[in-house]
Amino acid sequence: MPEPLDPRIADTVHLLLDDPTAIPGATGLAVRAGWSRSHFLRRFSRETGTSLRGYRLWARMVVVARVIADGGDLTRAAADAGFASPSHFSDTFLRMFGLTASELLGSGAELIIVADGVTR
Repeated sequence: MPEPLDPRIADTVHLLLDDPTAIPGATGLAVRAGWSRSHFLRRFSRETGTSLRGYRLWARMVVVARVIADGGDLTRAAADAGFASPSHFSDTFLRMFGLTASELLGSGAELIIVADGVTR
């Protein structure tokens, strides 16, 4: 994904990718950027091509993939990514990818994570 042009949105993206569980809500991020909540959300969507919520979920899935790639199980991965429960993770994964995480892992697919130019 290309780097957002506005440095305030780029900062938010970096925060989300560094730790999607530690990020304040939209209002806190808007205050950090110096904008109203509604302006921040519109600008974030325009710059990234997706909603803040969608981007945060994607960042959480990156955490899940890293934990799995490092040998962790789905329960640990879901917890580390900040999902409220295993069922919340399962529902989100199914909605995002159209299959369950267990189905994906059972298929023998290899997880390759490319972030910041580093392949894991």
